[in-house]
Amino acid sequence: SGLAIHTKHKTHTNNIVALLYLASEQVLISASHDCTVKVWKIKYGDNYAIESCTLQCTISNPFKQWCVSLCLVDSTRVLVGDGGGNVFIFDLNNGKCVAQVKKAHEFAVNHVVAV
Repeated sequence: SGLAIHTKHKTHTNNIVALLYLASEQVLISASHDCTVKVWKIKYGDNYAIESCTLQCTISNPFKQWCVSLCLVDSTRVLVGDGGGNVFIFDLNNGKCVAQVKKAHEFAVNHVVAV
């Protein structure tokens, strides 16, 4: 409907730079320059209008770098690249880092792809 969605939780405190939507789970994932990735559970009402959007978990970048790129590894894990050249895999259910490569690149990791 184009109307703003209001949540009971804090949204990002800086620019959102990447979004992913996992239709099968009705989950929206957002990455921000505030050094976090947020996982939102979407609930639909009539005619697929969004009825609510609740925060499922917040993932904080351990190196306090801007989160700049996202890619799904599978339905439970997300690959994140950051402004400091680091790459992470986070569990979407609990927000824990399950793998990381520190300083994978000298500069920001602007795009990540899982195959």
